Parts: sequence; C-alpha cells; structure tokens
Amino acid sequence: MIEKKTTITLSVTGLGLLFIWALVDLRPAPEQIERPKPSPLSVDIMEARPGQHRVEVFSQGTIAPKREAQLVAQVSGQIKSVSDNFANGAFFSENELLIQIEPIDYELAYTIASAAVANAEEQVAIEKGRSRQAEREWRDLGDIQANNLFLRKPQLNAALANLASAEAELERAKLNITRTTIRGAFDGRIKRTLVNVGQFVVPGTPLASAYAIDVAEVRLPLTKYQAELINLPSGRNVPSRKELPIVEILGGAGNSQHTWKGAIVRTDASIDVRNRMIYAIAEFKHPYPSPASTNSPSLEVGRFVEAKIFGKTLNNVVALPKHCIYRSTQVLKVSKENTINFTDVQIIQQTDDMVLVRGIEEGMRIVISPITDPYEGMAISPSAPAIASNLLEIRHRIDRAL
Repeated sequence: MIEKKTTITLSVTGLGLLFIWALVDLRPAPEQIERPKPSPLSVDIMEARPGQHRVEVFSQGTIAPKREAQLVAQVSGQIKSVSDNFANGAFFSENELLIQIEPIDYELAYTIASAAVANAEEQVAIEKGRSRQAEREWRDLGDIQANNLFLRKPQLNAALANLASAEAELERAKLNITRTTIRGAFDGRIKRTLVNVGQFVVPGTPLASAYAIDVAEVRLPLTKYQAELINLPSGRNVPSRKELPIVEILGGAGNSQHTWKGAIVRTDASIDVRNRMIYAIAEFKHPYPSPASTNSPSLEVGRFVEAKIFGKTLNNVVALPKHCIYRSTQVLKVSKENTINFTDVQIIQQTDDMVLVRGIEEGMRIVISPITDPYEGMAISPSAPAIASNLLEIRHRIDRAL
C-alpha cells in the first residue's frame, strides 16, 4: 500500500516538472526592439576671446567725517549768548561766532593791565633818566670806569623787566577777551551741544562736538585676496589723486539715484588682528553740497553704504556667467564633434552672477547654458557661437541663457 502511494507521488511530481519545462522552453522568443538614441541637448555657447578686464571689488562701510573736534571752554564765565546755528545738526561757517561768554571781567582785567604797562613804562623812563644823570656826574669826577650800581643799571634792568611782565599780562588779558568768543574752526556741522545760555563754564568744560563737512570718509574692509586685486596706496610715497583707486557709491530714494565718486587715499595702520581684514580709507569731497546745488543729495554721516572699487586691469582673462563653473574649477568645453569635455580654469574673481577666469584658450567654445548633471562626452547641439570678451557682452549672454 505504501509503495503504491510513493509511486503515484513521484509520477505526479515528474509530470509537473515536465509541464514547467515545456512552458519555459517552448515559449516564443521576445521581439527585439531597438531603443532610439537621445537627441543632442540644445545649448548656447560662446567663443572665448581672452583680453583685458578691469576688476571691480565690492565692499561696504559707514560714512564718517574726516575731521571731528570737541569745542572746549578756555576761560571761565557765564554763557551770555549762542548762535542760532548752535544746535544739534545745524551747519556753521568757518570763523562764525557760536558762543559768547560774558567778557566784562576780562575787559576790566585788560584795563588794569593797561594801567600796569603805563606805570612800568613811566618807571623805565625815570630809571633811564637817572642812569644818564649818574653817568654825567661820574664823568665830572674825572674817572673813566663807572660803577654799575652808581650808574643805576640794576634799577634800570629791573624796570625793563617789570615793563615786560606788565606787557605780558596785557597780552594775556587781551587773549582772554578773545577766548570769550567761541568760533567755528572750519565749515562744519554741530553733532551735539552740551551747554546753553546762562550756564557757567570753567576752563576745560566741553561745549559741543562738531565735524568738518569738506571731506567724508568710509572704512572699507577687504580680504587679503580682494586687496591683491586693487592698487592700494602703500608706503610714504602717496600717488597723485588721479592714480588712486576710484570708489563709487550709489544711493538715493525712490526712483532718484545718485552716484558719489571718491578715491582710496590710504589704509589703516595695521591689519585687524581679530578678522585679518585690511581696511581701506576712501575719501569723498564735498559730501554736503551748497544750497545752490538742489539736484545733489547729501552723503550723510552715519549712512551705511555699499561701495564699488575699481581695481587692477588684468590680461588674458575671460568673464563668464557663474553657472558656467562645474566641480568648483571647471568649465564645459565643446569639442569639434560637439561633445562636452571638462576643462580646468583658474578663478580670479567671482561675484553673485559672474566669474573672471584664466586658462581658456583663444577661440575655445564654452557652454553658457546651465546643464543638469553633465558628463564627459555628452552630445550637444550648440547654437551659433557668440564672441563675448567683455563684461557687458557676457551679461547680455547671461540674460539670454537664463
């Protein structure tokens, strides 16, 4: 009975395996379909023409006055009056009267000093007369050499010294009278007033802080790499203003824009040890135009600005859109067969949308359209090559490529 069941099981298993083999071996072969090759990607290209390019370096800073001073009282007294321009933010002219301290005490001191000078002059005249009289009397005695004491020379010298002292006191009294008037040392603007009418001041009392309006300056931080792209003035031999690096600031309100032009005249005395930055000082003349210049806005002190610095002129460089750089330092070169090859370049400078590179040969065709995941040997369909060797042409190509 057991042998019969075993025989049936093996028979069924064999038939099943035979059926499976027949299905696999006797099925029709799949039809071979050729996959079409992908069409080449259409891209924009440019034909490089390495040439000269003037570097533009961007930085930022805060406008500050070149000269700032604190007005301080040199004499004591009560403030009698102040100018209408002695107010926070007011403008004043050179030698304009700003503060008047009560001068009566110093005028009285001047009168007393004048009397002292007159008395001293009288005493000198008396002693000169006495000295001449003593000299005549000595000659009448028939002696050639006279005694200085007999000739009253010590008394005359003392009178002359008293006269010099009295005249010095007179000059001091006159100087104190002039010091009761506080005048502008330059054309400037009041930053902050510290006193007012009726207040009593003593020598050394701060009266106000002010700054000159003839020149404004801004400290522009530069990295070591940025500094190498600019002809910064260094050493004691300061070049002429025409040779200094030009700086432009663009600003304004609404649709009204204005450009201020200045120059980098010097750098800070040392590199900032905290951030290793080099600070270039740019000067702008006449930041506050005259009232007649209605179309020229003011370059206000304290304004935060972004500056464009015109740097060195470099040779054998090409300006490219920033998206043309792949793998940090490579561009896509188009071969004669219209395939892509990766080429290494040296990046000189890069901004938000541009890069300046070296290492591109004359006439090399470069892909300027952005490509996702390019690979070596990738087939492309390039547009008619455009020659673009300067920044304006490249920017035009960027707009088209994007």
